[in-house]
Amino acid sequence: MDVRDGAREAIDAYIAGDMNATRGADPREVVAGRAAGYGWERNAHRNCAPLTSTATFSAGSLLSSAHDLTLWDAALRDDSLLPRARREEMWTGATLADGPTARRPDGYGWGVHPDYLGRRLVEHSGGTGGFSSHLARFLDDDLSVIVVANLRAAEAREIARKVAGLIVPALKPPPPAPVEDKEPGVVVLVAEVLRAVADGSLGPERFTPDLWASIFPDRVREGAGALTPLGALESVTLTAVGQATDGAGQRSYRYRAAFVGGDILVMLRLDPDGRIAGLQLAPG
Repeated sequence: MDVRDGAREAIDAYIAGDMNATRGADPREVVAGRAAGYGWERNAHRNCAPLTSTATFSAGSLLSSAHDLTLWDAALRDDSLLPRARREEMWTGATLADGPTARRPDGYGWGVHPDYLGRRLVEHSGGTGGFSSHLARFLDDDLSVIVVANLRAAEAREIARKVAGLIVPALKPPPPAPVEDKEPGVVVLVAEVLRAVADGSLGPERFTPDLWASIFPDRVREGAGALTPLGALESVTLTAVGQATDGAGQRSYRYRAAFVGGDILVMLRLDPDGRIAGLQLAPG
């Protein structure tokens, strides 16, 4: 984008004048309310190493807040920073020399989706050690959703899209398409574990010792509190499978479990002996 028309100066002035929590992410500076970043390691949440302002450059070099990002989003709704023509240019997929658009069109850093569930969506994600963020603008619905999380694996983009679906039902993301299930025994294992969590009969025999020590009793009790109100389990469907990145020989799976009262997502890791080495449940 050509910023010689004064846009850069306007943006700098806006940040300096209104976005009071936004600054360079210098780890040495004392910042009230600064969030600590967490990662998932060895079946537990652990503190991530602090970011250094010289190592991150554009990826993670800014410190901000949900409030400031809301101000930034509001400023992009009128001509106070950029004229309408510039904003439309920013939210239009770039044209490539050898084709009409990129595989996932980008417009000056924004991911551009001209037909997301029949609507225009522009979005941008951020993620670095211990943090995940996403800003999604549904242009046809005059709706923006901003997610900031101090957990790298928080899947901020998926959270933003699901929140949008709660506000505008037509934006509710479709469930993941099922994939061919070549290990039906794992589906049986998942169903047995979910039922055991819900009825309080879960035992250590299906888990690696390390994982069981990290989830019993507190996280098992939390799981029961989440699953019991959903009622009976109706089905378990495989939506993704692959190799886990943090364990030799481990396999990773993602399932959608349908209960009478709603769906949940199940993220599972199995060790080479078929024991559960990782288990996470999330709203579906």
